[in-house]
Amino acid sequence: MIVDPALTKDLPATATAHTGMDALAHAIEGYTCCRANLVTDLFASEAIRLISKSIGPAYAKGCARMEDRYQMSIGASFAMFAGSVAGVGLAHLMNIALGKRAGISHGAAVGLMLPYAMEYNLISAPEKHAEVARLLGENTNGLSTRDAALKSVSAVCGLLSDLDMPQRLSEVGLTAADILVWSTNS
Repeated sequence: MIVDPALTKDLPATATAHTGMDALAHAIEGYTCCRANLVTDLFASEAIRLISKSIGPAYAKGCARMEDRYQMSIGASFAMFAGSVAGVGLAHLMNIALGKRAGISHGAAVGLMLPYAMEYNLISAPEKHAEVARLLGENTNGLSTRDAALKSVSAVCGLLSDLDMPQRLSEVGLTAADILVWSTNS
């Protein structure tokens, strides 16, 4: 495998945000998936840490932050491994129909769905979601496992906001009527 962040230096900010959020989703879903294991956890946890720390500067400063682009590239490679071996979850499973229906990129669709999928799946792996919060830089000291896990969802929402990415279906032009049509035609 060759990882060359120089190939991303001219990537527009929006594409940086969307591809970075897709990579983060691979890492989070791979980490919290029921097929996760010690090896995928090592790759996924480091990917979450690297991506969450570097995506903001890479988005905001572009090619001026090549070290952050390097960290993003390594994190994305780790995330792809974890997601490929352990599997991904609802955010990735729902992105095809959502992206097609709303006319948005894969990364935007996955990013939009990620916090909702995480919140839905909290019950299946609360300790892992609590660790995701810590990996995303959240202070979880003194919190119950569930409250710490919920901080992972709010951290992803904050990151989406920082990256100027959609967080609601209405932001991508969908209404409740579209969802009803979408669910009956799928």
